[in-house]
Amino acid sequence: MYAIITENDESAWADETGILYHFPKRYLKYLEPGTHVIYYKGSLKNKSFSKNRLSDAPHYFAIAKIGKTYPDKESNKNDFFATITDFIPFEEAVLAKDDSNYLEIIPDSRKSNYWRDGVRAIDDETYHLIISRVTPNKVSEKKTAYTSDETVGKFQDSLESFSEGKKIKTLCNYI
Repeated sequence: MYAIITENDESAWADETGILYHFPKRYLKYLEPGTHVIYYKGSLKNKSFSKNRLSDAPHYFAIAKIGKTYPDKESNKNDFFATITDFIPFEEAVLAKDDSNYLEIIPDSRKSNYWRDGVRAIDDETYHLIISRVTPNKVSEKKTAYTSDETVGKFQDSLESFSEGKKIKTLCNYI
């Protein structure tokens, strides 16, 4: 199974790149444990985030796998978290559009709202097309922000979330 997961520069979701992905329940069917994912960022909307991106244009920037998924106990909307494993960032952006064609296949019925979905199921061919665009030797050798399911599982029962002012979720692992 393959999917695209979107990371916004500004977001109300409690995502932690390469560690944890926070999402609505409707995407649970696409983010089963073991799913191969490609991280995606849309167009730059706020120039202050430019330094934290590989490109101002819509692009793919990492690959990973979904680890465990579990409910967000603090959510009143039935949201979920997915742990991220095998996170490997690209050193260069893979642009979402090649000349005038998108790398993802957009069904005619979804042309006006396709990019609105934060998680998009893709087929094997699309997954391999995108990762084939990663310049050889331009995938980071080092796996950054790597979290194994074993590590998360060991501490999941003791994870606490709290709020002070603006609602945020904090994940801490103590070893």
